[in-house]
Formats: sequence, C-alpha cells, structure tokens
Amino acid sequence: MSEWALAELGLDYEPVTVDMRSGQHKTAEYLKINPFGKVPALVDEGMPLFESGAIVLHLANKYGKLPPNELAVAAQWVLWANSTLSEAFFVKG
Repeated sequence: MSEWALAELGLDYEPVTVDMRSGQHKTAEYLKINPFGKVPALVDEGMPLFESGAIVLHLANKYGKLPPNELAVAAQWVLWANSTLSEAFFVKG
C-alpha cells in the first residue's frame, strides 16, 4: 500500500530491500525505523514511520492530497482496510 501511495503522489523514493532471511530486519539500525522488525517502513526527512496506514496518511497529509477536514474520513477507511479488508484477503478460512 505504501509504495502505491508514493507512486500515486508522483514522489521520488528509493526502495530498500530488507533481507529478512538473513535477519536484516532485526538489526539495531532497522529496529530504529520499526521497533517490531516488520515491513513496510519509511524514513521521510529523517522521520521513521511504520505501518502502512500511518505511512499512507502521512504522505497524503504532507504532500497536500488530504485536506485537514478529510483526515477523519481517510483514517476511517485506512483503518478499516488494514483491519477488515486485509483479513479477508490474507486469513485462511
């Protein structure tokens, strides 16, 4: 979701591959970005963020695509997608 949002906003970014098999996600350097050692994560002008919903809301807010009065509505749908929609796609049964 985060990479899609970066592309939609037309932002230049540098994707970084995290080699989880070698434990790169558990290094002290990576844990400073995401203390849970998961992906996705983003560092925007020195500010580390994790969780795709938080990243998407930050990008939309920072780069002018989310008017202040629409933050609650956007948060509602991002939170719904992360909790409900993702479960429908990624949980067996």
